[in-house]
Amino acid sequence: MKPEPLPPIPSPPAQWWRMIRMNVLPALAFVTALALAVQLWRFNMASPLLVGTASGPRADIISPRPGRLSQLHVGLYQPVRAGQPVAVVEAVDPAVLSNTVRVIRAEMDAILADMAYPTDDRLRYAQYQLDWLRERADLLTARAQLGYAEREYQRIRKLVEEQVASQDALDIALRDLEQARQLVAEKQAAVDTAAKLLEELDPSRRTIESPQVRAALALAEERLHLAEAEMRPIVLTAPIDGVVTAVNKFPGSMVATAEPIVTIASSHVEHIVGFIPQPLRVEPVEGMEVEVRSRGVHRTIGYGRVLHVGARIELFDAPLRIRGLGNAQQRGLPIIVSVPPNMKLRPGELVDLALGPVPATATATQ
Repeated sequence: MKPEPLPPIPSPPAQWWRMIRMNVLPALAFVTALALAVQLWRFNMASPLLVGTASGPRADIISPRPGRLSQLHVGLYQPVRAGQPVAVVEAVDPAVLSNTVRVIRAEMDAILADMAYPTDDRLRYAQYQLDWLRERADLLTARAQLGYAEREYQRIRKLVEEQVASQDALDIALRDLEQARQLVAEKQAAVDTAAKLLEELDPSRRTIESPQVRAALALAEERLHLAEAEMRPIVLTAPIDGVVTAVNKFPGSMVATAEPIVTIASSHVEHIVGFIPQPLRVEPVEGMEVEVRSRGVHRTIGYGRVLHVGARIELFDAPLRIRGLGNAQQRGLPIIVSVPPNMKLRPGELVDLALGPVPATATATQ
């Protein structure tokens, strides 16, 4: 007679829990940690295929003609507003201006030599007008000398404050400045007197019959106007709102035509510039949706659209490559991407881009 089998001994819950801890939990924890690490790597550490740069407008402040930078009203990284005065460029050297005035005076002397003795009011008016132009030319030269004397006095005064120049040099500069001011006052009085003589003539006799004299006087006056315009300082203003990112010239330095003095960059991002490296895995088209991810501790994600696609492959800096290993540049197709709404970017900031479909709930800008 066979004995009946004994019933299985039930395992206590503690034994089952021990088996789960020993066999299941390690594998489950490993799989969970691996999935979490992969997710964190994809969203925070993995190098994206596309990298874009937030771009905004920039402006170089240049002078339309050569001169001397006398004033600079802004400093590095200082915010400026559109229309705000940035710098002042003074006219050319007084010696150059004096040569121009000498040429104008020589032309006026030639006109005077061709004129007959002023017995008629018409000839007298022509001579008065010529005298008025000559006095204005002398006044222009005197003002140029006054400007030079003022700059020289300010320069020597700073040197005296720094104990580099002597007090005698400052006294000489002050004497020259006072003489230049007195000369300007005398020339201004002569100009006013010549203008008054012109006004006292009969208005009906203020026409010049000789076409040669009339044309010569008109030409001399135009050249004098041009010299006076070159004498006036140029006030350069900021064309856009932004921040000063570069200062290339300082007060006292000479400035050439179209030479950048100050560079202003806007703090507003207009678009994102990206490059698709070769080989092109995706053929971009205008209107294609783009996922934009910012870089930082708290990454934000937005969606924009491709606004423009470049027509040719161009060289660009490769931020995905390690510096020192191979060429730091590569070729790619440029694209312009709109800035996603509610995404705050700074000009020059790098963002990660991903072309292709996006969630249906995402909103894109164009």
